[in-house]
Amino acid sequence: MFDRSVSGRILRRYVLLPAYWKYVKHSQVLDHLRELRAQQWNSLEENRAIQARKLYELLKYASENIPYYKRVVQERGIKIREDCVFDDLRKFPFLTKKIIREHFDELYKFRNKTYYLNHSGGSTGEPVEFYQDREYASWSHAVTLLFNEWAFCPIGSRVVKLWGSERDVFQGSQGLRGKLSGLVHNVRLINAFNMSEQEMESFVRFLERWKPVMLLAYVEPLYEVAKLTIRKRWKVYPPRSIMTAAGTLFPDFREQIQAAFEAPVFDRYGSREVGGIACECDRHQGLHISLTTHFLEIVGADGERCRNGEVGEIVVTSLTNYTMPFIRYRIGDRAAMSDESCSCGRGMPMLKNIEGRSTSSFRNQRGDIIAPEYFIHLIGVLLNKKGIIEKFQVIQEDWDFIVVKLVVNSSDKYVLQPLLAEIEKKIQLVMGQKTRVEFALVDNIPPSPSGKYLYTISNVGNEY
Repeated sequence: MFDRSVSGRILRRYVLLPAYWKYVKHSQVLDHLRELRAQQWNSLEENRAIQARKLYELLKYASENIPYYKRVVQERGIKIREDCVFDDLRKFPFLTKKIIREHFDELYKFRNKTYYLNHSGGSTGEPVEFYQDREYASWSHAVTLLFNEWAFCPIGSRVVKLWGSERDVFQGSQGLRGKLSGLVHNVRLINAFNMSEQEMESFVRFLERWKPVMLLAYVEPLYEVAKLTIRKRWKVYPPRSIMTAAGTLFPDFREQIQAAFEAPVFDRYGSREVGGIACECDRHQGLHISLTTHFLEIVGADGERCRNGEVGEIVVTSLTNYTMPFIRYRIGDRAAMSDESCSCGRGMPMLKNIEGRSTSSFRNQRGDIIAPEYFIHLIGVLLNKKGIIEKFQVIQEDWDFIVVKLVVNSSDKYVLQPLLAEIEKKIQLVMGQKTRVEFALVDNIPPSPSGKYLYTISNVGNEY
């Protein structure tokens, strides 16, 4: 077959895709990729210098051309200096989804006719719209291709996407245009919205037939497939690698996915608003930050930058979107910066770990932040030794009120009652003894509108 032959892979990698990007998309993605490939082996100091120059150029442009930032710079008396740009950046306010909605018309300026309207998936609530342009898209695609290469997936390799974005799945896969795009890129898209047991089995059988080099997937749906695969003892085709995105890859998730598919799992982090930000290499010692396309900060509750190893909120500045600059954007995730260097030798700082959405973390009445992993490991693993719980979702409705939705495969009250009592006890241990825990036994827990399975949701104190 064309896709599996050496000549077919070479033709797609060196002829078909370059011609498509250059003459159809009018994109510089390959030029940017070559630049990123070289920069990854620079020293950290060399890449910091590149980052500083790009940040200076972005801030100068925004302060002179974007109405919102022109006002911010004037009101705050900010002077943007090339030799102090990292300090000057800290004088800019955080950008939030609320600010984007309220000041949308002040946050962009069209430089050319290559702009397009995009929107977030809405996993933290109401989606937000924003403008991007061809230059940003070219850089974003180049970063994705570089991350794929780290996961042993060169350009043109067969990829299966288990994806849940309504825009990607229901719009991108329809019609001749979507099919041609998939054919050109050698990608097959599988709908993660509808993953019943029958659909999961069909997905596993499809992998066996199509034999992809890489499986790119939303974390949570793939985790559900992995659990069912192990339980049913299905035969699974092992891809060369698995790339997870659009969710937090907790240790339990990674362990189950690798066991089911017998392939290494690479964690990738990014968002629709700012593209790919960080990814693991084959050493799996942390997530390398693409620092020549992004500037990342980890800040505490007081807005000050955290020390390395300290968990805080991710704030990101995209260095490539001039049409609608995202400067100090509070993306809604929590993570810690690593103070170690990867043994691979890349001149890129690393995220030590990503804890997940800010809206997935709970706060008890003392103000302590309870990471979602506590509830996921407790209910999904520790207290589920007999496999009674098939799905679950923990929702913080108030400081002292938790709702636990469960899909179970037993109606035996002598089995369920002790289980529910133990879950309640362990939740009260971290949330407070006076916390009311209410259980709802349901037939199914559907994914969110963005296609993601949300194991924990906090409706307390969310600002996004």
